[in-house]
Amino acid sequence: RLADPTGPQGEHYADEGFLATLVKGVREAPMTPEDFSTLIKEKAFSVQSDEETVAKLHKTFAETVLGSMETGSYHKIKWEPRQLKSMGAALRLCHKLKSLALGGCGMNETGLAAFASALQANAAPALETLVLSDNELDGDQGWKALGEALQRGALP
Repeated sequence: RLADPTGPQGEHYADEGFLATLVKGVREAPMTPEDFSTLIKEKAFSVQSDEETVAKLHKTFAETVLGSMETGSYHKIKWEPRQLKSMGAALRLCHKLKSLALGGCGMNETGLAAFASALQANAAPALETLVLSDNELDGDQGWKALGEALQRGALP
């Protein structure tokens, strides 16, 4: 078990996932500073220099938080392929990540392929456990993409 599925008062959240219960199943995947900068270019700022300030703040935040994260539990948080791709890209910042749980997150072959396509060489160098259970990974497309990512040096 990667995370305690009980809440603070001992409530059991195994059917939904504790984090899914807290955020009502809607939570964006971690985002790289580059992807965030692209996203905020679509936004309107009253002071144009704020765009750069916000991008720098996110970069510092992402590098600090993702760089120190040891466990990532996204069990039963329903993500689409674009979010799984974002998670894969963000793993390059996760230097201390030992365990990543993506079980029951609605991942299908397209989602696994998107996740794998974004993995860079030496992503999450301390990773020991990757949980992909309880997803819809019945075909070969996603597994082939993950195998190719591993061959190019993504993940230990």
